[in-house]
Parts: sequence; C-alpha cells; structure tokens
Amino acid sequence: MESPPLRHERPKLFCGIYTHNPARDFTRLAALSYGWKCDGFLAFSTVTIPSLGMVGILHRGEEAYKNMVQKTRSIWSYIATHYLDQFDYFHIGGDDMHVIVENMRSLLLEHESEPIDAREEGRIFG
Repeated sequence: MESPPLRHERPKLFCGIYTHNPARDFTRLAALSYGWKCDGFLAFSTVTIPSLGMVGILHRGEEAYKNMVQKTRSIWSYIATHYLDQFDYFHIGGDDMHVIVENMRSLLLEHESEPIDAREEGRIFG
C-alpha cells in the first residue's frame, strides 16, 4: 500500500486564549509576548474589542471558572466555523499562560515527518 504524502511547508498555528473583560491587560500581554508569533491569534472574551483581538463568545451558563467547559465548547465551535480550513494546528488555553511558540513549532515540525493520515483525528502523540 502506498504511503500518504508528507507535508513540506511550515504548519500554520492558531493560538487562542479564553479570558474575560476585566482581564484585558492579560490579553494585551499575551498578544504582545507570544500571540504575534502565531499565524493567527484571538482572545475569546465576554466582549468584542477588535483593537485587542478580543471576540465576545456566548455560551451556556454563567461566566465563571467552574463553567469553562461551556465556554471552551463555544470557542471550539467558533474556531471550527471561522478558521478550520486556514490553519493546521490549534491551541487554546487561559489568559494566565504563556506559550513558547518556537518550541511548539519545533514539536509540530518534528511530527510533520509522520504520514498525514496518522494525524487525521487530531492526535499527534497517539
């Protein structure tokens, strides 16, 4: 059986964070420290502020840490609707994290040598 083709271009990475309006300083810091290194970056918040790259996301339940599952589901839905075909990999996390994009890219490039069908279900480690 013939092996699937390998990718040769740099994988496109979308980075997103979940946040809320009172934490807009964290959003700004994330965008300035590592967000600009990603091929796409958005902060998913309670309000839309285009100048900060913040998109207001509606979700079931209250805006509370204990309800992050619902907010995260809405974020993934938004990403799938608007960006699924534009990026190869997607990463989301809280506004209190920092991503070392160079390390993530290095890891992704390491796995780009795997046949494409090994990652069809979104698993690069499985």
